[in-house]
Amino acid sequence: KSPLWMQARLIASGIRPINNVVDITNFILIEMGQPLHAFDADELGNTIVVRNAYKDEIITTLDEVERKLIEHDIVITDGTKPVCLGGVMGGLESEVTDKTVNVILEAAQFDPLTIRKTSTRLGLKSESSVRFERKIDPNRVKRALDYACQLMQELCDAEVYQGIVSAQTREIASEH
Repeated sequence: KSPLWMQARLIASGIRPINNVVDITNFILIEMGQPLHAFDADELGNTIVVRNAYKDEIITTLDEVERKLIEHDIVITDGTKPVCLGGVMGGLESEVTDKTVNVILEAAQFDPLTIRKTSTRLGLKSESSVRFERKIDPNRVKRALDYACQLMQELCDAEVYQGIVSAQTREIASEH
């Protein structure tokens, strides 16, 4: 569990405390306006690919709803299948639970129009999608990630690996 002061802050902001890792990402969202997403690294695996979804690809989001995707949607994948609906909601398969030991943090900046189209089409508004739809300050992304790592060290006794992986959008040919 996260400390009571953090739980109280989340509750006062209308967010239900879940666990220390998820609560830290939500706290950063409130404090800095930067959405973050935590993945269970052992469920995600060693490959991460961010791409546009394939037509009719399926993901089950954290709200336990199976969603059919279109090519316009952004997904974070394990190299094969979607594990997160980028900028909107994480996937159930890679969620952080009380059994999670290793975490991968995502701090991103997504195209506001793309996120708005996806969240509107799916009828899925989240705290993250609302902020991404309004555009994120690109200068805040790394600061938010660093702050989350600091809080995880202080509150979760986490060991944080040095360095980050950063990527820019590039066009690649579709496999489908």
